[in-house]
Amino acid sequence: MAATLALIAAFSFALAAALLLSLVQTLNSTLVLNQVLEQVLDAVMRITRAERGFLLLADDSSEAAQYERVAGLRLRVGRNREGGIPTADVQGISTSVVRKAVASGETVATGNAVAAGYHDSFVHPSKPNYIWMVAGQNFGILNNNDPGPGNVIAATSHLADQIEHAGLTWKTYQESMGAPCGLRSHDLYAVKHNPFAYFADINGWDGQTFQPSQRCNDHIVDYSRLDADLASGDVPDYVFITPNLINDMHNGSVAGGDAWLSREVPKILASPAYADGGPRVISNSPHVPVQLPGASRK
Repeated sequence: MAATLALIAAFSFALAAALLLSLVQTLNSTLVLNQVLEQVLDAVMRITRAERGFLLLADDSSEAAQYERVAGLRLRVGRNREGGIPTADVQGISTSVVRKAVASGETVATGNAVAAGYHDSFVHPSKPNYIWMVAGQNFGILNNNDPGPGNVIAATSHLADQIEHAGLTWKTYQESMGAPCGLRSHDLYAVKHNPFAYFADINGWDGQTFQPSQRCNDHIVDYSRLDADLASGDVPDYVFITPNLINDMHNGSVAGGDAWLSREVPKILASPAYADGGPRVISNSPHVPVQLPGASRK
């Protein structure tokens, strides 16, 4: 173990030294600030293995107006592993960590992230927000209707499609749904909180009726299946969980929703699927879908 750690440390030092040399060469070869900043940011990202990075400077010049201001600073460079980040992709970044770092003047390391203060004054009611979560848009839908004419989406590049195309697996566990592939709301189950049920390549909509496929039956299941899957280790790479209308605080209380989370989340955190690199996302919108993407462990 000590030899392994020493090897890793030596490799990290050699990488940092090589990157530092590259930065010095860049400084000696160009006076273009953004080129230098991009080199610096790329080097930091390689050392830290970050997926994205941003550099902010106090700069009021019009030349620095590619990105908007954050906490009184200007975002001068945004990079990901492929290169530059488009301006449109920068607009949605969380600024809470930036503001905290600016206010304290100290390094801020985060183990969890909170999208504090998020509010969308346009996309209402519930269903379009849920569709956004798995498709990146709401396809013009602004109602809570069950799947049917005008409420079926023909897209074939939503999250479930992309997961399968990547050779990974997914499943949504819907509390109080009962039989798999539930396309009609009943009792405490609301399809409006089950976004996968609205895609034609899952629900089997042929323009007149539904022809639910095996794909739908295998991937849209009742929440009661989760305990058995956790116990057997048969948990997909991506899991989307929706509590019923009482436990998601829609028709119930905040205290009731908190009590449900306090019972259910520890089971997830104790599972091998989570322990083996699976992140957890809890969204209150105003309900409580719980997403457990574990694809990072593959």
